[in-house]
Amino acid sequence: MRESMEQLHPKITPIQQLDLDSINAMYRLYADYYACTNLVAFQKDLSQKNTVLQIFNDEKQLIGFTTILNYAISYQGQTLQIIYSGDTIMAEQYWGTPILAFSWLKFAGGLKAQYPEQSLYWFIIVKGHRTYRYLPVFSKVFYPNYQYPTPQWEQHLIDHLAHATFGKHYQKTLGTVHFPTSQGHLKQHWAQIPEKLLQRKDIQFFKQKNPNYHLGDELVCLCKLDENNLKPLAQRLFQEGYLKHYDEHVVV
Repeated sequence: MRESMEQLHPKITPIQQLDLDSINAMYRLYADYYACTNLVAFQKDLSQKNTVLQIFNDEKQLIGFTTILNYAISYQGQTLQIIYSGDTIMAEQYWGTPILAFSWLKFAGGLKAQYPEQSLYWFIIVKGHRTYRYLPVFSKVFYPNYQYPTPQWEQHLIDHLAHATFGKHYQKTLGTVHFPTSQGHLKQHWAQIPEKLLQRKDIQFFKQKNPNYHLGDELVCLCKLDENNLKPLAQRLFQEGYLKHYDEHVVV
């Protein structure tokens, strides 16, 4: 039986504070769903992030997580804040439970509160259709999108971020990241797109843009995170995280 959100508990932890048991638990959950991975590779990727958002049930079992790297860049005369999403998974029995997404939006709002004058962008590489669907659920405008072409400024930013992160493995003409050997991809059972979803234009677009997603290729995506670009529920959660961070740090 799927548990309610009241029975699930988010926890945000700096990567350097994770102990070995926590890392091993994260890897076991990840390896249940991803092929072409191993603990050494998982730990290496984890070391390149600075935060992890974990979800636990009432029995204190890890049932989901997403790794995060947030950093600043100087780009065309502006300082931009970047939130880069790394490995992300929820145990299958909790799919449909929105706590990971909700908690991530609050975290993003808190990050925006730290740098309110700087634009915040979500930089995400997408291995599967489930992750891609978060973009239209959260936001009004994101790239790439079947409804409109990516503007030049945003495309240059995508290219800049992807090249800085992945170097020669970023395929600029395709907008995907490709490694000669998969760095981890969803196992076949989980990667399959249900027939009913193949009728959706956004899913058709994802499959067209990233035809080798099932082999580990990743579609590079970008979304501006601010109140004007978020849909109502996402906006409310983002504002909640923003205000909570502000209230905790306000000087009276």
